[in-house]
Amino acid sequence: MNRQLLDGKYKIVRELGEGAFGRVILAEDTVIKNRFVAIKVLKNQDHDWQENLVEEMRILANLQNPSIVTFYHHFQDQGQLHLVMEYCAGGSVRKKCRQGEGLNPNDVFQWGVHLTEVFGFVHDQHIVHHDIKPDNLLLTDMGHLKIGDFGVANKNIGTLAYMAPELFSENDVSIQDPRIDIYALGVTLLELIQGHNPLSGIRPDEMLLKKLHGDFVSSELPSYVQEILLKATHSTPELRFQTMKEFQEALTSKTVPLIIDQKRMDAHKQAIIAGKYIKRKKWIEAGKHIQYALEKCPDSVPTNIAAGQLALKMKQLRKAKGYLDRALRLNPRVNIQKELGWINLEMGKYSTAISLLNDHLHRKPLDEEAHNLLIHCFYATDRYELGVDLARQNLDKADCFPNNYFLCRILLGERLGDILAERVFEDSDNQFLFYNRVVITETPKSWDVEGRIPLKSKLLFQDFRFKKNKQNPQCNTMAIDIPGHGKREYDREIITIGRNPSNVITSANTSISRRHCVIVNYPDDVWIYDLESTTGTFINGDRIHDKMFLLGAYDLMIGQKILRLYSKVDILV
Repeated sequence: MNRQLLDGKYKIVRELGEGAFGRVILAEDTVIKNRFVAIKVLKNQDHDWQENLVEEMRILANLQNPSIVTFYHHFQDQGQLHLVMEYCAGGSVRKKCRQGEGLNPNDVFQWGVHLTEVFGFVHDQHIVHHDIKPDNLLLTDMGHLKIGDFGVANKNIGTLAYMAPELFSENDVSIQDPRIDIYALGVTLLELIQGHNPLSGIRPDEMLLKKLHGDFVSSELPSYVQEILLKATHSTPELRFQTMKEFQEALTSKTVPLIIDQKRMDAHKQAIIAGKYIKRKKWIEAGKHIQYALEKCPDSVPTNIAAGQLALKMKQLRKAKGYLDRALRLNPRVNIQKELGWINLEMGKYSTAISLLNDHLHRKPLDEEAHNLLIHCFYATDRYELGVDLARQNLDKADCFPNNYFLCRILLGERLGDILAERVFEDSDNQFLFYNRVVITETPKSWDVEGRIPLKSKLLFQDFRFKKNKQNPQCNTMAIDIPGHGKREYDREIITIGRNPSNVITSANTSISRRHCVIVNYPDDVWIYDLESTTGTFINGDRIHDKMFLLGAYDLMIGQKILRLYSKVDILV
């Protein structure tokens, strides 16, 4: 090793270690007698990276916390950045259990209490370490515990065995989330107690499975140790300690506070009430209870599921997926395959939707709504034979099944008369079925046999939500303000708009398709469908893709015509 003075005053004593970032040198300060320093020589020579790192080190130095290894200054030598740091003669705490023998849990927890206090202070400054591990916890010659490698760690993702599982996810995860450090500290304390890291030395895929299953804390440890470290290393960030302060309180009291508190119980009650309102299609009331529950307890699984279901019912797919993904992270065993399958169906990801719906039906084979969603997947992917088979099994149930059975058979090329001769269609008052029969038989046709305008584009698949309630038949009265004709009320279930005379609302304007769009008008469940019109259907200036939920007043533009829609005649605008 070259023994020249570094920066004109540091005499190299020996090399202390080497890692991915570079190497660490023990040096003697020739200006200040009897002072030894640790000099980190970094490999990365990118100028911007080095400047940012030095700036972070200065911020950390300004914290002036006696439990953080002191940063003195920096210098350049042969293009390499050198960081001059406080030397901790006691080495890393890893040396304390190098022989594979664990330390006393009480001693480790005492260290943990100290470390959570320091990390809590650092997190309050909006700084996350990112690489907590035994190697970066150092001891002075007097045995005082200090945290090292702050600035350097901030420039790296971390060390695999100590990284929180969400960092392996494809989803957006904030690397500034302090719960990443809570996880790493939990693994570190476990390693010091067990004498080895159960996540080291195995393949990355095996390691991730262990992290997700959370089964790497030894059952031979005292129960209080298991409980605390299992919570600290929970695969779901929301179910870990949320702050270092919480972690510290558990280490001090040697117990994990009960999760089931009054707020969580209140949130669950509100979620149940919201679920009842969703079933009754009382969307606004359901939303109020969900909002209240989320404010009470954001990590309530039932509340997130209810929020996802409400958003899904209104086709707010991004919101629905966000809430349901959160529920799944909070409890990976929760059964929301139907809802996730529904979202994937609406997003056009049919293979994923079919897989999820099949999984759900394996658990709940009598779920009629899931059967209809699966038929919709087959219908959307032109697998009409499968749609026919599944719909046939449900013909005596909700009235959506005969309509969708009819559609699949028509699109298979069967004759209309042969289909309608079946008893299931006798005396049917299903307005979806009536609409589809009109589309098929009307003249002039809104579609053509050559397929330039496919018949399928003008047909209506009937969602389960539009099944007729025979015990409590209701109709909704909506209003449409038509220029030159005034505000008109409509209480029919399906309101069609287009140039063909068989439409409910007709217009001779050639910018409007023969069958342009359809409004499905059910109580508290009003939707507008674009029928793949040539010029598009626009609500408040935004083009509709497939369909849109209506709750309120809207400007509808079709071709060159603008109408005013009211989802309920007496709605307050």
